Formats: sequence, structure tokens, C-alpha cells
Amino acid sequence: MTFPPPYRLRASAERAEEALPEGFRVEVLGGELVTSPPRLNRHNFIVHSVMLQLGAQLPDDLAMLTSTSVGHSGDDDDLARPDLIVLPAEALQREVSRNPPDSVALVLEVASPGSTSSAVTTKPRIYAYMRIPVYLTADPRDGTLLLHSDPREGRFTSTHRMHFGDTVKLPSPLEGIVIETDALMTYS
Repeated sequence: MTFPPPYRLRASAERAEEALPEGFRVEVLGGELVTSPPRLNRHNFIVHSVMLQLGAQLPDDLAMLTSTSVGHSGDDDDLARPDLIVLPAEALQREVSRNPPDSVALVLEVASPGSTSSAVTTKPRIYAYMRIPVYLTADPRDGTLLLHSDPREGRFTSTHRMHFGDTVKLPSPLEGIVIETDALMTYS
């Protein structure tokens, strides 16, 4: 594969995604291109379960999106493609595929069976650097949840480890919203 001149990470990510089989995603994380395989049914079920619960509790001025990205506007800045985001409903009026981090209230990421350390170590740093207020990860490989919040100076100052079956109580700016996880399943 050739990279577009001059070498730009986002343009390279777009080219890589076009060259890969359908369903693969390419992100720019920490100055590297990271490829994710198509999502499995249990992965999608977790996203769907969380989406249904959020949809029943979010105020009218907030909305959810899937199949989108979050990142600053620079050609070489990080560009993440989370499974789900919560943002102001007015953002739905913008025809964009990249949502600015300062408009995002929550990011949900579900680990895939072959997830690398990027989901565990790199993404929390990136989302904290972007100042995403709430970052929730669900890991069906071992049935764990990590709720990160209160980003400061490139790291989350609050992290709560939970397990599938626990009730997740979201912090500010989504306080009062809970996610029940008893129906979530681990990978076989």
C-alpha cells in the first residue's frame, strides 16, 4: 500500500480502510494506525443493550450515535471510532463523520476477541487527553467493565472496575443514568 504524499495519518487511515475487507475499521491512535476486525454478534448485542437503556433515560437534548468517529481537526491527530457516543442532540444537524471531542459526553468501547493493548491502555489516555467526560469499556473476553471519568491532564482521575451483572451508575454529566449489565454475555 502506498501512503498519500505528504504522509498524513488520517489520509493513510482512509486508504487502509478502503483496502481492507468490509467491516474493518482503522483508527489513528497515539500516532499509529490501528485496525479492528468486523464486530461479532455479542459485541453488537452489548452496544445495542447499552443504547436501548441510554435511549430510555437520556434527556431530549442528548442523542446517541454509532458508526462515527471522534477527534480533533488536525490531519495527524488521533481519530477514534468508538462503538457508541453520546452528544448534544443539536450535533445531529451537522453533516460530519468526525465529531469534535468537546461535543461528546460519553464514549462506549466494547473489546473484540483480538483486541490489543490499545483498547486497554492507549484509548483511555487518548480519550482523557480529548477530555471526554465519561469513557465506558465493556470487555466480553472476561466480563469486566471499566468506567473512567473526570479527565485531567491527559488521564482519568476516576476509574471503577465492575463486572457483567453489576449496575453502572454514570457520573457527571450523565448522573442519574444507570446501565444494567446482567444480560451482557462473554465471548465463548
